[in-house]
Amino acid sequence: MKIKLILDLCSDISPELIKSLNVGLITINVNTNGEYDMENFEPKTFCEFLRTCENIPKTSQPSPDDFISTFCKYKDDYDHVLYITMSPNGSGTYNSALTASNIYHEENQGAKVHVFNSTVTSLGMVILATKANDMINDGCGIDEIIEKLDEIKVKLSTYYLVNNVKFLAKSGRVSSVKGAIVTRLNIKPIIQIKDGVGGNPASTLGYERGIKKLADYYNEQGDKTETVYITHSDCLNNAKKLADKLKQVNKKIKVVITEMGYPMAVHSGPDCV
Repeated sequence: MKIKLILDLCSDISPELIKSLNVGLITINVNTNGEYDMENFEPKTFCEFLRTCENIPKTSQPSPDDFISTFCKYKDDYDHVLYITMSPNGSGTYNSALTASNIYHEENQGAKVHVFNSTVTSLGMVILATKANDMINDGCGIDEIIEKLDEIKVKLSTYYLVNNVKFLAKSGRVSSVKGAIVTRLNIKPIIQIKDGVGGNPASTLGYERGIKKLADYYNEQGDKTETVYITHSDCLNNAKKLADKLKQVNKKIKVVITEMGYPMAVHSGPDCV
């Protein structure tokens, strides 16, 4: 049984992981009003653009036709296509992909498409893809893989330490009034995505306290046998500081650091881990 894994750019997956996991990738639409050349996207230059742009870009999910086009690439060479999406509460990609999969199955023979709701965002999706890849290599069937991913996802949580709340305000995650207040007071909100729902479990006075708080969450909640994934929007030093804090909790922890892709950077802003 041949199974193809697919993620999208909301996963913040690195080029190295794309290659090692052999995943297909679906792009997310972004409108910069012509202020930034997305054809030559680089995480660092995009974050530099975000710091100075007059109008924050807007993202939108791929159309059903975009999904169908991607699914069709694999229909003759695979038995199943497993597309892992972010929580539908944060993006319309899941529902758009479901619509596309229904149309695809009506019009095409070949690989069966499975759209899987990760209930998280960013590298939480990569954790699921990594487990699915391991099971594929072990010869597991698609039903067994999906059942296992359902077990894992209830344990997953994604945390964002946000430096500039104007990006959250623009996306409607916080009110503009609250955003102005926390900016003036140097308060850094921590946003959590778990079970498909976003929340604000804590806010800290200053960034350093925020990094410590993330390490506290890992100490309280994290499985110490698993890899921790950190992504950042052009603040590698902050990502390394967080990794160091985690290693103080667990010296044996394996940490993977990636650069945040443009869909999540638009909503969380630069200098976010």
